[in-house]
Amino acid sequence: MLVNPDPARKQSNLQNTNSRLELARRAIESLQLAELDNFFQDPCSQETDVAVQIDEIDPQSAVIYPIVLKDRIEVILSLPGKPLEEAVIPISEIEVNETLDRLYDYLDNITVNNSARNILATANPEPQELKENLQQLLPIFTQIYDWLIRPFEVALKASQTQNLVFVLNGQLQRVPMAALYDGKQYAIEKYGIALVPSLQLMDLRQSQRQELKVLAAGVSQQIQVQGEIFPALVNVPTELNAIAQAFPASEKLLNREFTVTTFQSQLQSNFPIVHLATHGLFSSNPQKNFIITGDGNSIDIEKLSTLLRTEKTSDLELLVLSACETATGDERAVLGLAGVAIRSGARSTLATLWAVEDASTAALMTQFYQELKRPQMKKLSALKIAQRSLLNSLKSRPPFDELKDLPPHPYYWAPYVLVGNWQ
Repeated sequence: MLVNPDPARKQSNLQNTNSRLELARRAIESLQLAELDNFFQDPCSQETDVAVQIDEIDPQSAVIYPIVLKDRIEVILSLPGKPLEEAVIPISEIEVNETLDRLYDYLDNITVNNSARNILATANPEPQELKENLQQLLPIFTQIYDWLIRPFEVALKASQTQNLVFVLNGQLQRVPMAALYDGKQYAIEKYGIALVPSLQLMDLRQSQRQELKVLAAGVSQQIQVQGEIFPALVNVPTELNAIAQAFPASEKLLNREFTVTTFQSQLQSNFPIVHLATHGLFSSNPQKNFIITGDGNSIDIEKLSTLLRTEKTSDLELLVLSACETATGDERAVLGLAGVAIRSGARSTLATLWAVEDASTAALMTQFYQELKRPQMKKLSALKIAQRSLLNSLKSRPPFDELKDLPPHPYYWAPYVLVGNWQ
């Protein structure tokens, strides 16, 4: 004999589940804040007094919180107007870390001969090596997709979700989420992808659209800083000229025009966007976060934050670091990117996880700014369009014939990340 479940008990269980998931979500947010404070060795972050819900920010976005535990991954999904959802993936922390290590080895590990980074760093890359590298990467990207996105596909489709916002920690921070692969498409082909250290921390309100102008500074020449030689970025002038064309009120500082003094002076003109096309590094050591100026000097994260946190840049909407990279193998390096945004007062930072070929960066940034100048265009939407444009150009014109039957290699287009306010 079938007995109908007690509706009151069912409702009580649902409420208990929702309360447990909400507590877990808040715990993740608090841990992210604590990690940032620990990263800078001082309480740089100001947590809001109330829990921030995605409903209050963007009805077209979903937030994904992955938690890697000893014997499983628990993933929490926050959708506007919906109770929190949970997926439990029965896999050990050891297996997760081994998978993420393999991904890093094939993608960006400079000590592994057949990593994409090393294959593409040579003057004449071997096409077959790159093909085999991609064939090794795709199953790993699919596995991570299966952990983080596939359990929620039905809910995401029903909610007509346009953007996925990830709150990441541990080794997941160095995974290019745009490249997660469902077996047919990359995640970026379906969603905009953003990262936030915490909804509680970032200023996520949609700002009043002001007239956009950009302070665009860059270094195109080979330069030596503290005994280390940084190669020429020959496409930087093209990148800066494209910005000036899109926003005529912009100012440009190239090579020796770009010094700490000239940069500081130009900041007084209140630019909502600061674009730095120069070598730089972000790592888990705040003292080793820096960008290079055109006179052979460097600006560390503290100095950069101080320069940007002037009265004239109090409305800094976006900081773009188009030729910087996160430190090789440093799983906490994304904290450096988040920290720049927080400490400089920028609402968001657009940067790269690795040093991508600068012609691709110039093409992507040109498209990004062309899109951003459209009325009501959001930053993440502009980045999504620019990334898809680059990806589609690689589909139609693969760099090697050997790759024509495979999806475009993520190394060319996937490292671009928007951290912070995505609107």
